[in-house]
Amino acid sequence: MSTGTLETVGLDTSALVRIISGEPPELAEKVARRVAGIIDGGGTCLVGDIAAFEAYYALQQFYGMTKGEVLGHLRELAGTPGFRFSRTVASILETPNLDRANPGFIDRVLDAGYRAAGAATLSCEKSFKNSPAPLSFPDRPAPCGAPCGRSKKDEVRRKKCGAPCGREVNGKAGGPPALRQGRAGGKWMGKTERA
Repeated sequence: MSTGTLETVGLDTSALVRIISGEPPELAEKVARRVAGIIDGGGTCLVGDIAAFEAYYALQQFYGMTKGEVLGHLRELAGTPGFRFSRTVASILETPNLDRANPGFIDRVLDAGYRAAGAATLSCEKSFKNSPAPLSFPDRPAPCGAPCGRSKKDEVRRKKCGAPCGREVNGKAGGPPALRQGRAGGKWMGKTERA
């Protein structure tokens, strides 16, 4: 139902999932009627990057769709008058064979956002070395987890490294506890206590 005025609304993930999946039918029909009313009244339905990401994930994990099916639906919506995705997402959705591409959809959007901000993407994903732009990629992570590829034995380079590898540099341990212990993960985010 349209209010008779031009509306611009942002679709959240639940609405986007209903539009694409058609499930549950009653709710999907209500969403479809509301969206049709907005578009028929000359309005626009915005699809934010996070809503697109969450729908991409949810439709695969909870609705059994393949990557190719979800990307096809998102691509179709991005090309439908009345729907507006970010330029970045709309452009990346046009990538041939995106369902088999490395890096994939979400990683490409993240990378494009960082590049637009003048930054490189630091990732542990090997797929990033195939990115269309140069990235800060740890080709061979150091034993301490720093993306420098240096060995434990290379004392001179390690002391000059400056990365928070946790190994002793100038007699002081540094970095988050998980890195000091030489392992990734752990409950160290936001904590700086020393082991």
